[in-house]
Amino acid sequence: MSDEHPSNYGPPPAGCYVSPFSALFPSTFPPETDPNIVACFQLADQDGSGFIDDKELHTALTSCNESFSLRTVHLLMYLFTNSDTRKIGPMEFTSLFYSLQSLRAIFEKLDRDMSGKIDANGMSEALLSQGIALPPTVLELLVTKFDTTQGPIRTIDYENFILCSLIVKGLTEKFKKYDSMHTGTATFTYGEFMFTVLPFLMA
Repeated sequence: MSDEHPSNYGPPPAGCYVSPFSALFPSTFPPETDPNIVACFQLADQDGSGFIDDKELHTALTSCNESFSLRTVHLLMYLFTNSDTRKIGPMEFTSLFYSLQSLRAIFEKLDRDMSGKIDANGMSEALLSQGIALPPTVLELLVTKFDTTQGPIRTIDYENFILCSLIVKGLTEKFKKYDSMHTGTATFTYGEFMFTVLPFLMA
């Protein structure tokens, strides 16, 4: 992710287990937020509540040339609010928007033939640029899962690249909370494991 606009996947305080379905609190735009982002959010927030729901976020992103399915929108909302309330405030929306800009830049750089798709090598390079190195078998499984072409060469289109990146990044960040010694291993209770994984399956 860009150092200028670090991503915010909403992790709880270090050493503290927090349910991913915790309440969402009001927020404000960070200082020096791009006025276009403010305008985009305020246009979607038609009732002036300071929050937008999943359908309003879908509309807002579509108006900014980021058109996704509701499943992807729901995952975005979960990752950037650490909540399943499916409402998002200005601060979370801003972080989400900047992160999407960063991911789009990564994708467009790796889509060298401008086909709108990247292959397994491109996906690996994209994840490495975000500080994530996956075992080849896991990478192959992901590319197979998110490939919609079913052609001789597995490729991932832009939305599935976003979805795949969000899931891998989100699960990696959650794993790191439990890997306090940075050993690459972590201990979960059954409940913690389910709360970690299920939101990604249910989004």
